[in-house]
Amino acid sequence: MPRLKLNLPKSQTNWTKVPNYLIQTLLPTLTDTELRIVLILLRQTAGWNKPDSTVTLPYRKLMARTGRSSETVWKAVQSLKVKGLVHSSRVRSIQKSNNSVSESE
Repeated sequence: MPRLKLNLPKSQTNWTKVPNYLIQTLLPTLTDTELRIVLILLRQTAGWNKPDSTVTLPYRKLMARTGRSSETVWKAVQSLKVKGLVHSSRVRSIQKSNNSVSESE
């Protein structure tokens, strides 16, 4: 049995708490990309002491933060939605130049 010790830089004092439920129950059921997305959402919400807030993260940002392709991120988000772990909706934005409404994900 290996003996492991976490080796993070000592100068880092900011932390995001991870729910035990995620580690003990969900971890075995999540793909690598799903886990990365859940951790990013935890950081963006609980990490900023706003556990119940909604965040807007474009797919390109999720791709950059997870290191995964667009298709892989999209599939993981869809799977997390089916599992009931995330809710996503389209963001409507108004372009001020011509007052048109555009939708993006």
